[in-house]
Order: sequence, then C-alpha cells, then structure tokens
Amino acid sequence: MISVAMATFNGEPYIQEQLDSIYNQTRKVDEIIIVDDGSSDGTVEVVESVIAGRGNVKFIHQENAGAGAARN
Repeated sequence: MISVAMATFNGEPYIQEQLDSIYNQTRKVDEIIIVDDGSSDGTVEVVESVIAGRGNVKFIHQENAGAGAARN
C-alpha cells in the first residue's frame, strides 16, 4: 500500500502542482492524507476542487496549531 501524507499552510501557489505530481506518478498511490493547518489563502478551495470525486483522499482542515501538529 502506498500512502502520501502532506501538511499544508498557505500553500495555494504550490498545492495544485504538488497534487498533480502525486496523481501522475507511474505507480499510483492508494491513499492521500492532507492536513491543512488553518490556511488563510485559497489552499482549502484548491484542494477541495482537485480532490472532488476522488475516493482515496482524506482532507483535514484544522485551526492553526503549528507544523508539528499538522504532521502528527
């Protein structure tokens, strides 16, 4: 099983490219877990539009708790 975990915070300029890269790997991932640490830009909206209709993604949007908490 291949799992990808990513933490985000105000990553709107990069998140689309990161997710596209994950989805376009030659070996497909079984699950993606994304934790957003209280972004105030458009990160959440971009993630939600990219993952719409994909069943292998768990997206958690939490209040800003810091990078360590987002990774845990």
